[in-house]
Amino acid sequence: EHDDSRSLVLIIDQGEEIITIAPNERAAKQDFFNQLGETLRDRNIWCLYALREDYLPRLDSYIRPVPTGFSARYRLRLLQTEAALLAMKNPAKSQGVDFADDAAQKLADDLRMMQV
Repeated sequence: EHDDSRSLVLIIDQGEEIITIAPNERAAKQDFFNQLGETLRDRNIWCLYALREDYLPRLDSYIRPVPTGFSARYRLRLLQTEAALLAMKNPAKSQGVDFADDAAQKLADDLRMMQV
């Protein structure tokens, strides 16, 4: 029986790194997903696996052992400028750190120019 009060969530961010680093180590990568799949058979353990959308096809060759096959997928769209500024400034502010408006704007402008 599933007990929400005792659930564990594994968060794997930048999951594309697991796929792209050491391209010749396919067996090690498959072993990782085998172990992850075994872990996720426990109904009290969940996984949030985040990766760039352009790596989804490469992930598909590894996910067979994962019970859900990562079937619940959510696409995050790019933030608009105002939302990006809030995403930078509010966490800093909650920790008592002032993120200057011009510095936040410069960072947002620089990030907007990056190619992914």
